Amino acid sequence: DVTDVDDPELVLTRYRLLATGYFRAVDLALRKGSRHGTAVLVVRVAEAVLPARLAPRRAVPFSQN
Repeated sequence: DVTDVDDPELVLTRYRLLATGYFRAVDLALRKGSRHGTAVLVVRVAEAVLPARLAPRRAVPFSQN
């Protein structure tokens, strides 16, 4: 597949990551791959600071009483 930096799918992916609310910044970049005709997608994110009530919690095992 041929992918461009301005590919609508990459733009949409960036917005989807931002929409999760877990990141305050998302940067997608294409870099030259190590082999001819290849590229590497570089994803850089900055985590959002979530209030404690919204932060993900560790899984708690279900117990029947």
